Amino acid sequence: MIRKILWVTEDKWMDRALIDVMLDAGYELTIKTTPDDILSGKENIDEYSHIIVTLNIVRCVEGTKTGIVLLSEIIDKMKSTKAILRVLSSFEISSDELEWCKNHNVIVVNEIFSQYNTILNIVKNKEKFNGFQYFVI
Repeated sequence: MIRKILWVTEDKWMDRALIDVMLDAGYELTIKTTPDDILSGKENIDEYSHIIVTLNIVRCVEGTKTGIVLLSEIIDKMKSTKAILRVLSSFEISSDELEWCKNHNVIVVNEIFSQYNTILNIVKNKEKFNGFQYFVI
């Protein structure tokens, strides 16, 4: 079982508790604060079991891609890596974007309705979610 996770976030300090939960569970994390290495092909996505993207409404400090745009540009290159998109609330994602996520098996985690260990439980296949997403509107 691959225990490597690619975590893309605008602010690794805001995600610190979630990251610590993953590290404490024995996962190896590669944390990126911009999508540049991923989009340029410098990062081999297939080395990871999951890519967790927390780039939402606010743009990357050095990059220009939001989470949904980043995933739409790399989803076809992902062979077995599973994608998780974190949003802060239902206001940050449109129904069209949710439909796109459903069609591409991207799990959407709504921060308002999740716990500190929700992502860990999804990665471990222990979290129950509604088919394609852990999202409550």
